[in-house]
Amino acid sequence: MGTIKTTNIETITGSGTLTLGQSGETITIPSGVTITNNGTQTGFGGVNTPSFLAYKTTAQSLTSNVNTKVQWNVEDFDIGSCYDHATNYRFTPNVAGKYVITHCLTVNNSTGVDVDALFVEIWKNGSNAYPSISRQGLNSVSTANNFNEISFCVTKIFDMNGTTDYVEAYVHAAGTNLQTDASSNEVGFFSGYKLIT
Repeated sequence: MGTIKTTNIETITGSGTLTLGQSGETITIPSGVTITNNGTQTGFGGVNTPSFLAYKTTAQSLTSNVNTKVQWNVEDFDIGSCYDHATNYRFTPNVAGKYVITHCLTVNNSTGVDVDALFVEIWKNGSNAYPSISRQGLNSVSTANNFNEISFCVTKIFDMNGTTDYVEAYVHAAGTNLQTDASSNEVGFFSGYKLIT
C-alpha cells in the first residue's frame, strides 16, 4: 500500500471510462476537500422526480356537503408518468420518498348564495382522516358569504411508498350552485414533487 501523488489522471486513449475501486469497496474523500464538477454528473445526490403539475380549463359543479374529487385533467408536465389525468386524477409516484403536494383551487359563487363551509383538500389513499388529509378553507355556519370567487391553497409533505400510495385533490363545499372556476389563469392547479433527502 502507498500513496499515489499526481496532478492528472486520464485514459491512455484520451476517451473512455475511468474506474475507481471495485464492488464492495469504499472511496473516502477527506474532510476539507472540495469537489469541483465542470462536466456532467450522474448517480450523485438526488432528483426532485417524479413530479407533475396539472390544471383544468372547464368548470366542475360542486354538490353541497359532498366531497368532490377535482378533475385536474390537463398536464403541464408529468415527469415519470405517475399522474393519471384521464381516469382517476391521482398521483401515484413510483419512487419511495417524501413528496411536497400542493392543491390550489378557485371556487365560483356567481349566484351569491350563502356558503357555510368550503375546504380545499389533499387526500392520501382515499382517506380524509388525519394524518392522511390536508385541508385549508373556511367554516362560517349561518353567515352570508356571498363572494363571487374565492381561492385557497394547501400544501403538505406526504410519505409515499413508491408502489401503492397515491394522493388526490378534493373540495368540500356547503352551498348551492357552486363550481370550480373555468378561467385558465385563475382556476388553480394540482402539483407534486419528490424531496431530496
